[in-house]
Amino acid sequence: MPLGLTLILAGVSAAILAFSIWRVRRPADPANPRLIDWHLVMLPAILATGLLVFHAVRLVLGI
Repeated sequence: MPLGLTLILAGVSAAILAFSIWRVRRPADPANPRLIDWHLVMLPAILATGLLVFHAVRLVLGI
């Protein structure tokens, strides 16, 4: 995978991670329950961001 695509995907996964962290930290409203458990979105986003950043570093270093 080329470096440009790797960085774009890493940015997208980091944005999803940041959005899910923001949603988790918002106070719960008992009258309006959450439809998505954002903790379950956060886990794959953390994994994808970590792997893509690791892959980008390996591409840059030529390993």
